[in-house]
Amino acid sequence: MKILIEIDCETIGEFYGHLSEMRRQIKATCKKKKLNPATDEFKPKHSNSLCDANCYGEHYVRIKE
Repeated sequence: MKILIEIDCETIGEFYGHLSEMRRQIKATCKKKKLNPATDEFKPKHSNSLCDANCYGEHYVRIKE
């Protein structure tokens, strides 16, 4: 699994915010898809749900095989 993460932000605080939001999204996706974080992998189709854009910047997580 190859994961590309792109974060567009201006301050360290915004960077921390994006990392926290990505962690929340990853945990929610694992729970929704009933994935075991220790053994399962994300498939490329999950990458569309791991993005966020707001007034503080944006982040995108792309999963490639």
